Amino acid sequence: MIIALASTSSKKVDAVKLAFGESVNLIARKVESGVNEQPIGDETMQGADNRIEFLKAALPTADFFISIENGLFKEAGQYVDRAVVTIEDKSGNRFTTLSEGVVFPTEFVEKTREREGGFEKWTVGKTMMEAGIVSDDGDPHKDLDPEGRSRVYFLNQAVQAAKAKIAL
Repeated sequence: MIIALASTSSKKVDAVKLAFGESVNLIARKVESGVNEQPIGDETMQGADNRIEFLKAALPTADFFISIENGLFKEAGQYVDRAVVTIEDKSGNRFTTLSEGVVFPTEFVEKTREREGGFEKWTVGKTMMEAGIVSDDGDPHKDLDPEGRSRVYFLNQAVQAAKAKIAL
């Protein structure tokens, strides 16, 4: 069984390996999302869908295709970072799940939006790291989550949920 992942990000690779086991035949391929560097709302879902389509074109013989796209969703007046995880089998059956969320400070969402280039060029994680709010722009979760859980934790949780929906 060949599983193709629409990213070479070590955090995403680690999350998939945790969900499927270290011995999984995983091919990680960097593909574009076709959305802003910092997706907001439905743009996040579109990014996950785009990654799946680009991945299928790049690795058409894989048995399963996985994309992971993080983005911010406005919920109850706050910005919540969630991962959208999509798994598709070679028959075209597609399942999407959302990770548990981490609240990102609205102040830094607005600062990122107002930067030159805005969301097209910058992530809120990068803006927070530059301000000393988080230590890793690729994993602001570990500094913002009250329990100190990492981004890999949240990604893995969503990959596990998507995996449970598809016959593997």
